[in-house]
Amino acid sequence: VIVSDVQNRTDEPYIDPMIITNLLTTQLIKSRKVGFIDASQRGKVLEEIKYHSGGAVNSETAKKIGKQTGADMLLFGEILSITQERKKKMIRAYQISLRLTNLETTEIVWQDTKEIKKHFSQ
Repeated sequence: VIVSDVQNRTDEPYIDPMIITNLLTTQLIKSRKVGFIDASQRGKVLEEIKYHSGGAVNSETAKKIGKQTGADMLLFGEILSITQERKKKMIRAYQISLRLTNLETTEIVWQDTKEIKKHFSQ
């Protein structure tokens, strides 16, 4: 699985979608049911592999290009928020939607939405 963007579509720029993706990724890795590809570090990994092939690293331990695992799925989503007023109280509902798409077929194989509500007085 590659974790793509989870976009913050709220009017609150301080909400960092990386917090959600990091929590989700950590839980899934701990479950040992899903493996993840670190797409964010591909450039650095490729740079290191090129260094290995340059002769500075022992040939028995040098890593080779073409051995990386290809991802089967892409995980992405969005965070939305809705604010409502009820009896002089504000309710802000946050909706987190995530979707897992098969990279080869583009079939959505899983999707879920969770809602969190925050109540506060004006």
